[in-house]
Amino acid sequence: DNEDIFINKNQEKKDNKSQSKVINTDKLSITGKELSDAEEREVKALKEIDARVKAHEQAHIAAGGSLVRGGASFTYKKGPDGRDYAVAGEVKIDASPDPNNPEATIRKMQQVKRAALAPADPSPQDRKVAMEATQIENQASMELAQQKKSLDKYANNSNIKNSYSTPPIQSLKNSLSKKINILI
Repeated sequence: DNEDIFINKNQEKKDNKSQSKVINTDKLSITGKELSDAEEREVKALKEIDARVKAHEQAHIAAGGSLVRGGASFTYKKGPDGRDYAVAGEVKIDASPDPNNPEATIRKMQQVKRAALAPADPSPQDRKVAMEATQIENQASMELAQQKKSLDKYANNSNIKNSYSTPPIQSLKNSLSKKINILI
């Protein structure tokens, strides 16, 4: 019987503890202070923004590949819970033309455009980068067309072909031996 009373006393203590307020840890700040309903809504909104910003920048990184320089950097806002949430971000990407190689520049600018427009919701800055890459790509295409035109002109000019004909091997040997004799 004493055992039953003892158990009841412990049970009674447990019942008193269970009557204390249960606090959801999501409603606590990092200092342990309980958040108001308005603060909870703000934290929820900040968490959603943080997730969108990080996914947006990750899309740039995935599509940018080797052109990405240094990963993503973020701008943070401290929430009412004391935690930092990403509210903006950026990824640096090498969008410089490849000098003297319009074909490589065209390929590079196509990748820059893919990286800029990779997120589901490209920002105005993303669209601006894509437009600038398109302009550089168009300029490289014109350079490439000009190079091909010059090569075609060279290939179709019979006077140029004849003036650069390869001398016979024997005459080349003779001219080399004469130069060697002069040097000795």
